[in-house]
Amino acid sequence: MKGAPILLPRRTSLRILIVIALAAFDAVLYVVLYRRFTVNARPALVFHIIAGGLLLGWRGGLISGLGTAPLAAWLGWLMGPEAFANIGPSGLIAGSVATSLIGTTIGAGADLARRLREEIEQRKQMQRELLESERRRLEAKMEAQFLRASRLASLGTLAAGVAHEINNPLAYLTSNLRSIRTALRAPEPPSPEEMRDLHDALDESIEGAERIEAIVKAIRVFSPRPAEESEEALDVRAVAAEALGMVEGRLRDRATAECRFEGEPRVVGNSERLYQALVNLLVNAAEAIPEGRPEEHRVTVTGRTQGDRVAIEISDTGAGIQPDVLPRIFEPFFSTKSPQSGTGLGLFVCKGIVSAMGGNLSVRTEPGKGSTFSIDLPSAGDQAPAPGAFLG
Repeated sequence: MKGAPILLPRRTSLRILIVIALAAFDAVLYVVLYRRFTVNARPALVFHIIAGGLLLGWRGGLISGLGTAPLAAWLGWLMGPEAFANIGPSGLIAGSVATSLIGTTIGAGADLARRLREEIEQRKQMQRELLESERRRLEAKMEAQFLRASRLASLGTLAAGVAHEINNPLAYLTSNLRSIRTALRAPEPPSPEEMRDLHDALDESIEGAERIEAIVKAIRVFSPRPAEESEEALDVRAVAAEALGMVEGRLRDRATAECRFEGEPRVVGNSERLYQALVNLLVNAAEAIPEGRPEEHRVTVTGRTQGDRVAIEISDTGAGIQPDVLPRIFEPFFSTKSPQSGTGLGLFVCKGIVSAMGGNLSVRTEPGKGSTFSIDLPSAGDQAPAPGAFLG
């Protein structure tokens, strides 16, 4: 009920029952006071009027006040004419008007208090919503600023790492080329010993150039994709099988390799980039296992569709990752290998490829028992893979 007032039950029917019960109580109290104490008991008939106003608003107070007249008439009939001997028709009418005004006034006050309370509550709710909205806006702004700062910091770290990693091979590449140029400009042809030195310098220069090429090729993953590098529905099982075939030579003396897929999971992306990520992870798995005991170790590639996601896992039974190293494995240029064995960009590039495809790359590991790298990607659903959507 819209005019429902301050107190007690939410249901209107219960409020009406309370008012009726108080009217009955008023009648009993009136009879007891009149017959036992022979006092003026008419004030006892106001409790149900007050309750009607408080519980049912001004309408309830008005109805309760008007109901006092028939209640008094019934009591007069019940106890005899002497009970209301000094009250005539005009007094009865005046009493009904008075009780109606009392009930209406009490109900109007209750309605006003209710409306004020509701308005206060609405304003409090509006304030809470405004504060919550402002809090969310500030949190979103701070999060955006934090992400921007994180990207800038990552970019700075990457740029510094690239500069450092390229500078070293570039330095001896430049030095060797200058030495070769000086030797070739000499008036006399180089001696056999000098020729051996020149060949060594050329080998070092080629090695330095190949290292620079590897670094540039790796960080190109983070550049905007060229127009010809299209995205299409990929058969993940086929790409994984091709990647496993690529690293088969490294795995042969280290572990038994197995590829297990449930159904035909598909994702949308570029086959070469997904292939590169899987090859990098498989190479890491192979290098985590010592050579010489392939029958004791396994590298397993599994895949399945889970709702609207595709899960790919690459597991090995190798050395695992030490806890002090684990937080840094996805950092650019971080590596536990020697500088000659890698650039330290493998896992960093893998994470970049997977993130660009809308997925996530995570790892579970236990030192001495192996590691599992998990790739979670959005599924392509029932979209069929395009011809040539995988390598090979």
